[in-house]
Amino acid sequence: ILEDSSYDNESKDSFDLIVSVGGDGTALKAMKLGWIKTVPVLNLGFGRVGYLVNSFENIDIKKIFKSDFNNFKTRIPIIQNDNEREPAFNEIVLIKNSPTRMLDIQLETYDQEVKLRADGIIISSSMGSTAYNYSAGGPIVQMSIDSLIITPISPFTKFPRSVVLDKYSEIRITVLKNQDFSVQFDGTELQQ
Repeated sequence: ILEDSSYDNESKDSFDLIVSVGGDGTALKAMKLGWIKTVPVLNLGFGRVGYLVNSFENIDIKKIFKSDFNNFKTRIPIIQNDNEREPAFNEIVLIKNSPTRMLDIQLETYDQEVKLRADGIIISSSMGSTAYNYSAGGPIVQMSIDSLIITPISPFTKFPRSVVLDKYSEIRITVLKNQDFSVQFDGTELQQ
């Protein structure tokens, strides 16, 4: 049994299956490790909400452990700048660090350009549509629909509440002024 705080993602250990027990945060960490190691992941939880975990009551553990793990669905993450070592399965969030200043943001996709002022912006996967995206007023998108959802955080312009794009979309986000902001992948701040 490995605890996430004691495990080095760069380790050369090999696994047939990663089993995570906990909530959605634990599941996201396991999914990142599974992506990096190219290993299937089984997320289990006891909680009341957990969208990413399976209940122990609904899983036949013995049957799973006797299988060859080839029937596990691989979740495809959002990748920034072709960096496969920092996947985001739920969302990437660009958010202001100053409580009194908004960000001036420019979005570009499919030769369309939009400028807006907001506290930040969420780029969510369909799987992550029930997380921060939903809390910010974005739509819930069925997981079988591979998409990216752009949702502004407290916008101060007439930008639509959300825009849904296909999963192959390339999105360029520019902060137009020299402003203090953070970039988070599934709630973990990316070191810039």
